[in-house]
Amino acid sequence: MSARRSARIKAKHVSAEEPSRTEAALDSLLPSEEDEPVAAKPKARGKKRKSAPGQAGADSGRQAKKPRMRGSLERVLNMPFDLLPEIFGHLEPQDLLNLSRTSKDLRNLLMSRSSRSIWLQSMANAPEMVDCPSYISEPAWIDYLFGKGCMGCGKNTNATHTLEREFIRLCMKCVKERLTAIKDLTTFAATRVYPISVAINNGLYPLSANSNIMYLEPSRDERWTKEYKALTTDEARTEWEERTLAEEGARIKIARACSQLWARRHLRLEDEMRQLQMERKKQIVEHIRKMGWGEEIDKAGGDFPSNRLHLISFIYQKNITPRILSNWESYLRSIMQSMKNERLAREQRSCWKTRMTKFSNIASPLIVGLSEREPRPGLRDVFECQRVKDLVFKTSPEVTLEDIDFGFVNELLPEIVQHWRESASAQLVAKIRSTMGVQHDIDPSTVLSLATSVFACDDRYPCFKRSLWFSDALAHPCCTPPSSQNDVGMENEPTYLHFARKPWSAKTLQFRKFDYNVISQVVELCGLDPATATIEQMNALDHVFECTKCRKPSSGRQVMNWQGVLQHFRQVHGHFLIDISDIVLVILDGEDAQKAKEKIAEVREKRMYQEHFKILCMHCSHSGKLASIRRHILQRHDNVPVPKEGVDFMLSGKNPNCYQVSPAEIWPPYVDMNDDGDLEEDDNLEESELVPLCVCGRCHIFDDDDNDDDDSEMDDDDDDDYWW
Repeated sequence: MSARRSARIKAKHVSAEEPSRTEAALDSLLPSEEDEPVAAKPKARGKKRKSAPGQAGADSGRQAKKPRMRGSLERVLNMPFDLLPEIFGHLEPQDLLNLSRTSKDLRNLLMSRSSRSIWLQSMANAPEMVDCPSYISEPAWIDYLFGKGCMGCGKNTNATHTLEREFIRLCMKCVKERLTAIKDLTTFAATRVYPISVAINNGLYPLSANSNIMYLEPSRDERWTKEYKALTTDEARTEWEERTLAEEGARIKIARACSQLWARRHLRLEDEMRQLQMERKKQIVEHIRKMGWGEEIDKAGGDFPSNRLHLISFIYQKNITPRILSNWESYLRSIMQSMKNERLAREQRSCWKTRMTKFSNIASPLIVGLSEREPRPGLRDVFECQRVKDLVFKTSPEVTLEDIDFGFVNELLPEIVQHWRESASAQLVAKIRSTMGVQHDIDPSTVLSLATSVFACDDRYPCFKRSLWFSDALAHPCCTPPSSQNDVGMENEPTYLHFARKPWSAKTLQFRKFDYNVISQVVELCGLDPATATIEQMNALDHVFECTKCRKPSSGRQVMNWQGVLQHFRQVHGHFLIDISDIVLVILDGEDAQKAKEKIAEVREKRMYQEHFKILCMHCSHSGKLASIRRHILQRHDNVPVPKEGVDFMLSGKNPNCYQVSPAEIWPPYVDMNDDGDLEEDDNLEESELVPLCVCGRCHIFDDDDNDDDDSEMDDDDDDDYWW
């Protein structure tokens, strides 16, 4: 409640018979610190009585005008004028300005010429006060330096523009009413008799740095025009221009002093507010200690919770009184309880992190010691052991665990690895059952060793079109994604801070029926039963296949091993196959088979070089990239003339298997022979004698005429049937 409003409300309830109520001192204008803003109870309006028709005019004529109440400052206004400077002279300029706006009587008193000494005394009380120019009154000067709002219309708004060389602050409405807008400086200069440099340096104001509109005070323009027209000689005009510019220089000097005063005042007010806030904080902290939260305050560093925005704004805006603190006890209690919960959670996370670090120090070397020829569980997978989690999460925080407390991991590691493989197997078997249905009879203990149990990853890059069997899935990086803050829960929250990856999961893997059918056809082509043929049996046969749909006289023959068949049809024919019967393969033998195996091995080794897979030496424990392993084998193992995969080196179980991705081609291309054993000429081939076209439109596209320019419309129509 403002001082002026509180005084006016009090005055309304003062009766003529109670003069003591009006003898309040000047400090009664200020609100008490104990007061709390209370919503005013709405007062019921009484019904107006209707007067008799003949009495309305007579009653209104006899009504006397009520005297205006003078409020609590009646005695101040009735004091001898000689005493007022002694009282008001102790106020600072801004306080005196605010006092002059509390009532009309005080405004009339302080704005009279006889009160000039009061304003001068008040200005003397202000530190580093800028001297008032002779052409500005003291109240207007104080309003410019310390006031707020528009000095033109008196509107209380922050949307004002300060005209520093005019020493006035105006809202946009008053700017348009009191100043002349100049949009074209050239037109303005052509219509003025005085030099335009005077206006540019003295009177033109842009309201913003990016504005093209300038403003000029009309009185200045009129005065300059009148003075300049009265001059008759060039010397007088030159002297007038110099004098006018000098006057503007003095204005600029005063404006700079005002800017410096505002800057110093702003810093002083900030420092005062900071000190006030610190005192208020101390009051709150002391009250919190009295409430019994002293220990929690000490653990928080002796300060109150500064991250509570509502409490911060409360401290900035209000004085702290015992009554306010008493009303806020429930809120302060909830804040302290929240602080305690957060502190306990931080201490618990810190305790867990320390324990997980000690677990890592023990488990990491044990995992590294496992054989690299098989996929190994990650650190997070070992941590999923229930005994390890119970030791970390359920042991009391007061108990300090040491590295030796995790020594049981060494004994349980084989069991942990076996449990990890069984858990992964169960997830993959569930994928197969979900795709094939309950009618598909499978044995969970052996199904993952079958050649038809192949999986694919949902991730489109870089795993798209890759085939994954059981051992490949265990080492697939998408199954152990990086840890993230999305791991929710008390136990999962600290794990993403410590472990780099999540535990193994088959969420990104799929078992596709199309892949199953392709591999089943390959197994049947080898003479085995898809329901029982294992990966080892297919590797032992070591057959090489050729895709007959890719036979073209312009390119090499597409060859692949049994695991590369699925990769080939995914990459080349996957989006165009209508039925599984469209897959036509032949098994190569003799010299063609030997050439195909050498080409497949070459393509496989190229990929090992390009993707920098980790390779193991099969003669010792050395490991590294393929180039260094080849050098190692040739230098350290003299009885190996040419290092070969599967005999001298192998892929590490940490890497995904290097199945055939790039096409392996053998040369020369496949060429059909006629019944007589003669080579057919391409120009004389009939469409019915060609190798069947692949529906993908990318294989075996032949034109019946080498000269495209001589093709007829019928030929073009036939060509369109083969192209997408």
